[in-house]
Amino acid sequence: MLAKVIPIKKSLFLRKILFMKRIVLIISFLCGFLMSAQIPQGVSYQAIALNPQGYPVGNTLIGVRLSILENSITGNTIYTETHTTTTNDRGLYNLVIGQGTPVSGSFPLIDWGTNTKFLKVELDVLGGTNYILSGTTQLWSVPYALYSEKANSVDAQNVEGRLSNSSTAGFMTNNKAYYLANALNNNNWIEQPLEGQPIDIVSCSFSLGVLTSTHAYVATIDNNQVDTATWFPIQLSGTPIKLSTSDGTIAVLTSTHAYVFTFTADSNNNITYNWFSHPISGTPRDIYGYGRSIFCIVTDTNAYAFGSTISNSSPEITVDWYTTPINGSIKEIRYNSNVFTIYTETHAHAFVPNYTLGGNLSFEWKSVQMSGNYIDSSK
Repeated sequence: MLAKVIPIKKSLFLRKILFMKRIVLIISFLCGFLMSAQIPQGVSYQAIALNPQGYPVGNTLIGVRLSILENSITGNTIYTETHTTTTNDRGLYNLVIGQGTPVSGSFPLIDWGTNTKFLKVELDVLGGTNYILSGTTQLWSVPYALYSEKANSVDAQNVEGRLSNSSTAGFMTNNKAYYLANALNNNNWIEQPLEGQPIDIVSCSFSLGVLTSTHAYVATIDNNQVDTATWFPIQLSGTPIKLSTSDGTIAVLTSTHAYVFTFTADSNNNITYNWFSHPISGTPRDIYGYGRSIFCIVTDTNAYAFGSTISNSSPEITVDWYTTPINGSIKEIRYNSNVFTIYTETHAHAFVPNYTLGGNLSFEWKSVQMSGNYIDSSK
């Protein structure tokens, strides 16, 4: 989770313009940084995309691949991520290095204090994955400011992250996670050995979630026996991207799958906790948790949603995944506590709840093809 935004400090990033066959990219500056209390979360980045004639590629969806290299411009690649973004009318676009879709490596695990680091930038002006090399340059002061902040913020016992709310307390070290809930009669810490490198930790309601490079873990109170708390681990497929929460429910997005940890209830009101996973297609864009334990995952080709079906006539609660293809390039995503909507240049796709007069609740995707040109209300 992002704790604060450090004010931007402008600096020249690339000193020459590289003209390519189809696209020229002027990297204008690499500046500022975002960080959590323990682990740097990203570096703000701006660039201008120009065509071979030197004119800005304005109002265009582009694909960007960023790689961190070590020691030289041809050194080993220690981290790679991709972005899909839209330039403004002047060809300017903004990214946060570390917040894209990971392809290889882990941004929080980069050791900025050893060896020199270089940034390699590749671009697809058509918004796809046919990237063209735009330039490679050495990183200077900003990443080392990240390293300095990280070094100053880490304290004893190798603690990688900690948090608390009104109901729980928890933290993780380099090899274990710890959970305590003040609703338990015994109020004891429970431990969980961790596999992989720790990446993130979150809490919501009475649950604690931990993400590593290979696994996800959730600790929660057993509603069938309120004086018992249990850890639930799961081995992940793909590269971990994000740990998210929504009303007491915890979810994980990787490069190939989405995972949600929640509960179901049978007709006798027996509650079962479990991980529910679903494979995803396309390049992941983000995962959104926005209330009532609902999550939506968006890729460049599909949208996936997770929600509970509730019957008013019985205590039974079931869960399901809902999928819809995305038609056209994404222009805008909006959501509130009830509706999640994806707007493209040709369609709108909305994930909406269905209520019956009897009080039953279910969900579905509703799509419509537009007439005319989509107008982005945020501009």
